[in-house]
Amino acid sequence: MDMHNSSAIRLDYESSRLGHINYLISRFEYDTNKNGVLPTIWNFIKSVFTFKSKEITISHSRYRDIIYPMEQIGYCHIFPATAGIAFSYEDFAKWIQMILNGGVSNGKIIVKPETFKKITSIITEINNIKDDDFTFRIERIPRGSMGYGLGTFITKYSDNGKNERPIIFHMGGTYGAASFFVVAPEDNIAVGVIVNLGGVSHTLFAEYMCNNFLDLCFDFSKIDWIQEELKRKLYIENKQQEFIQNISQIPTPMNNI
Repeated sequence: MDMHNSSAIRLDYESSRLGHINYLISRFEYDTNKNGVLPTIWNFIKSVFTFKSKEITISHSRYRDIIYPMEQIGYCHIFPATAGIAFSYEDFAKWIQMILNGGVSNGKIIVKPETFKKITSIITEINNIKDDDFTFRIERIPRGSMGYGLGTFITKYSDNGKNERPIIFHMGGTYGAASFFVVAPEDNIAVGVIVNLGGVSHTLFAEYMCNNFLDLCFDFSKIDWIQEELKRKLYIENKQQEFIQNISQIPTPMNNI
């Protein structure tokens, strides 16, 4: 799909020559067993000298009202299967376009039609979403309409229960970054937002900006999503403060001597 600025390996391996060398060393034994010693050494040397560092966006986290930068190496990288995928916004757009096209990119079938149908068909119904859920807002996501396929949410997007539009969506989040995309296949529109502030507990900016885009496209009733995010943030901060106060009031048990 010509996604040349996407990677499933750790970002420190992408951002510096030294990190890239460490990456090659970490897989040297595997490459040797697969390709032989001499080809592996040759590929090692060639890769080191042809390596070009990539500019990596700095990830951020928040503690109360303080936002601070984070190192690229996080807990999610301890286990390889949880490393996730890093990408540029151009590559993210290519990925979303492929989903909007039903698994096709630039005329090339990336996902077979029968497989794509399975991915975007409801396998598990989701019926336990509360009315006050911040992520799946009841003003836009009718309760009882959501399900999960093979890696995608499938539901309807509505204007307080009216004018329902089928959508496919998913969120992504890891160490200091988050993403969200929505595809409305019947309307041939899609949107994706990426932010370098991680986690649902930190921000729902990506989700709410996608909502804002869909509201404009469908001419839905206006919701000030920026204010909604600020209200959500204040609500969570108050809950955290209540938790801290409750913990501080619990008496410390005395030890028997």
